[in-house]
Amino acid sequence: VVDRPTRQRARRRRLEKWGVRCTVVDKSVPVVKIEGLVNASVCDEIIEAMGSQVKRSRVIEKGKSAVAQGRTSSNAWMYPSGHPAVLELYKKVMYVTGVAAPHFEAIQVLRYEVGERYGRHSDGEFRQATLMVYLNDVQAGGDTEWEYAPQHPRLYPRKGDAVMWFHCFSNGKINRASEHASNAVINGTKWGGTFFVYKKRRGLIKANEFPDLDRELV
Repeated sequence: VVDRPTRQRARRRRLEKWGVRCTVVDKSVPVVKIEGLVNASVCDEIIEAMGSQVKRSRVIEKGKSAVAQGRTSSNAWMYPSGHPAVLELYKKVMYVTGVAAPHFEAIQVLRYEVGERYGRHSDGEFRQATLMVYLNDVQAGGDTEWEYAPQHPRLYPRKGDAVMWFHCFSNGKINRASEHASNAVINGTKWGGTFFVYKKRRGLIKANEFPDLDRELV
């Protein structure tokens, strides 16, 4: 059995080989900027596959799905089966997070047109972390902002880059500094792909879909 520090070093070397660079931009959450995670062709493939399927995003209010004024984007869910390039992206995400496939669900593909946004919110106590991939460049606006984080980071979309942040303290309580907003697009269209990492196994993404994944590193 490979110990945790050894796994972390091995994953770091694997990511460096791929040209992926991780930088902590706020330690209190923490918020991690990830450069070069996704190839441009994979970004384009996701947008092309899901572009016609996105519908107005909804929120859960009092246990029910509802349209909200604070969330005006459109979204759809993309499973990796049948998309070899997306399977490769999942593998990269697993190496970044150190979390195995059963703790993930489908990618939430998001589209924001001019003026659309998602106000400050938390991704919930049942999720351990969120990793969001920026699928295209945006001419103006569309940044992700952590207003309550001490460093007040604001990251602007850059095609192929990603950002990861954590939601809870070690005792399981939500860290208010993790509350974030997707600010309004001013010019252009913003596309993103969100990976939610759950504390408990979800079983929606099967481990056997990744036969060549190095199990000792994840």
